[in-house]
Amino acid sequence: MKKIFLLVVSMLLILPLSQAMIVNYENIDDSGRPGEQTSYRVILNNNENKIYRIYILTTSPWESSISPIYSFEISPYETKEVTATFDVPKDEIRGSYLHQLDIKWDEGSYAVPLISDVIIDPYGKVKITEMEVRDIDPTKQNYVFKQAIHMEISMLQ
Repeated sequence: MKKIFLLVVSMLLILPLSQAMIVNYENIDDSGRPGEQTSYRVILNNNENKIYRIYILTTSPWESSISPIYSFEISPYETKEVTATFDVPKDEIRGSYLHQLDIKWDEGSYAVPLISDVIIDPYGKVKITEMEVRDIDPTKQNYVFKQAIHMEISMLQ
């Protein structure tokens, strides 16, 4: 019993009880049409009494930007927020696209996977044709012409 207790106490002394940097992120607008932007908010919390230099690198098939800046210092116990924005190319097709933010500081790093969905509005054409339909009137045993509308709808997505 004493050996287990000593093992647990020694592990607590070796392992830190808090993380130096906590990274949270949330979607601001994770879907867009071609020519629009998708954006994400990243919140960094420095949980130590030490100043850290932060670097944010993006990996994406699209043009991207970090606002306010890619590299900055974060003071002890400070929280900073940055916004990552990705430009959806004008000729992009519908689908989900993976981006990654690599957040690096003096003693560690964190990879943030982000997924943007491209929306393509459906479009197509409608063809309306008027026509006459011959029908048999069962009471009079003769043909009666009735008017009808025939519609063909094709959607391209």
